[in-house]
Amino acid sequence: LRDTKQSLLDLQDFKNGVREYTDGVGSAYEGSDELSKGLAEIVSNNKTLNEGAETLFLVMLSQVSEELTAGGIPIALTEDAYEEQLDQLIAVYGAMSAPLKQTLEAAKEQLTTLEAFEDGIKDYTGGVGAAAAGSQQLVYGMEELDNAGTTLREGTDSLFNAMLDMVNE
Repeated sequence: LRDTKQSLLDLQDFKNGVREYTDGVGSAYEGSDELSKGLAEIVSNNKTLNEGAETLFLVMLSQVSEELTAGGIPIALTEDAYEEQLDQLIAVYGAMSAPLKQTLEAAKEQLTTLEAFEDGIKDYTGGVGAAAAGSQQLVYGMEELDNAGTTLREGTDSLFNAMLDMVNE
């Protein structure tokens, strides 16, 4: 009888441990779901961020082109070749005028900085998108684990109750 009582106490401890474990899994599942929803909200703004960064760069590119043209250097800087175009202008006009050379170098630096900013936004939004996809996989995995935990809890409760019924008979 003493061994049976000890077995019941051990099983009770096990049952309590299973309950704590499954409660923890349930909390982790809820947390992963909140994370996934939060990342989905952030991802919903990715297009706006990317378009805004691109627009900022293109407006600056156009503004520099207009200022150069107004200053007597007719040029339409392009997104793909602005660095080379400005390097050529610096090489040609820089020897004639130090202030113009400085202006051209400053314009190139500003455009390069904006392009790096645009690339950084693209990297950021790509990373957020990947994190959102990963968090959704985490939610699915945690849901499976939570469902399995419910089965484990129910099985442990049934085993404990069956042993308790055997002892009480």
